[in-house]
Amino acid sequence: YEEGEDRDLKDDSERVVEAVLGETGDSMAKARGAVASFVYLFSVWGHASSRFVEQKDTKSQQAFSELLSASFDVASDLVAHGCFDGVEIGMGDIEMEYIPAVHMLAQSVFNSDLTIERNELTAMKFLLSTGCRTAANGDSMLRGSHLLQTIRVLYHVYLTTEFSPNKTTARAALQQLVTSVFVRVVKTDHDEDFVKTADNFPSQNHRDAFLVMRSICKLSMRNLPDPSTGMVSHVGLN
Repeated sequence: YEEGEDRDLKDDSERVVEAVLGETGDSMAKARGAVASFVYLFSVWGHASSRFVEQKDTKSQQAFSELLSASFDVASDLVAHGCFDGVEIGMGDIEMEYIPAVHMLAQSVFNSDLTIERNELTAMKFLLSTGCRTAANGDSMLRGSHLLQTIRVLYHVYLTTEFSPNKTTARAALQQLVTSVFVRVVKTDHDEDFVKTADNFPSQNHRDAFLVMRSICKLSMRNLPDPSTGMVSHVGLN
């Protein structure tokens, strides 16, 4: 702001930014609305990016990737600061269903265009931050199918990316994510914090470890993607 300028005067773009990201001093109701708006837009942007690839609209794809990668970065920072810990988003017109916000964000990443270098890198940063994070109550942010899909995306990037730095990042991210899953199992055993799952695992952490190990074994037995057939894309991996 210039000296003497009225700080209360805001243009349309500032009001949009505040509605999505909020500002200092927001009420709890406004903060909830801002989080919901961000999650919704994140989903819209993810699907839109894949559509540009399907339409072979390279110009729009390249231009949109700047917005997409920036949104991945913002989501990563919000996760790292605990802004999504325990946060759920209500879905449905008649019967409301509450879904963890990070699950919706992760699903949006799975649906996104990850064929551009910066999209790959920022998506991996988000998936790693979310997959390794546990909330204050000890619950993991990603479990079950979302955790397995995260591993699948990282593994696919490692096998198919054309960008050497991203290949190294994908390998390191996979190692760190898988390690974090088994560290949680060890902690559960040490604390004797056992709550059996419906399918009779000692705890949810034990179930996740089993699923991850099975998934890694299955992925390791697959044939490598063949560039000559063009079957290497990871647009909308879900």
